[in-house]
Amino acid sequence: MARSIHQLSWNECKRATPDNGPPYLGDGGGLYLQVRGEGKSWVFRYTDRRTSDEHWLGLGSMSTYDNEAREKARKCRQLLAEGKDPKTERKNERAEAAHRAGCARTVKQLWDEFYDVHIKFLKEREGLTGVMRKYVLSKIGNMPIAKVKGISSSKAGPVALG
Repeated sequence: MARSIHQLSWNECKRATPDNGPPYLGDGGGLYLQVRGEGKSWVFRYTDRRTSDEHWLGLGSMSTYDNEAREKARKCRQLLAEGKDPKTERKNERAEAAHRAGCARTVKQLWDEFYDVHIKFLKEREGLTGVMRKYVLSKIGNMPIAKVKGISSSKAGPVALG
């Protein structure tokens, strides 16, 4: 039998305090109301299927969200069903939004800062700068730093996995 969801009523949420019950009240489907001190917030609990690690993802304050938290939890369950990690997806969405807004630092910006502090005084800077331009900046120079996950080698040179 499937577990039921939307088990908590609004009155139960309002009455919950750290003194009169557990720190987490389950709403079903991985959604919990976290009760700490004076604050209450919605969190989504899930287990990574590859590593069996437990993760908690904050969904917002109880006073701000009610049905929105349930909708966010539904989207998290959908991502898990597709084999995606909700926390990683949210991080990527935020990085993309910051990049579109012009707030995210790119690989090129980081290289320029590093160059100004550490490289421009070296005798070998031309060779290093050429390699960076050819193999790194030409491929991922405009990529936000938050999207760079790892490095892999190919015949064309190093590229970031995104």
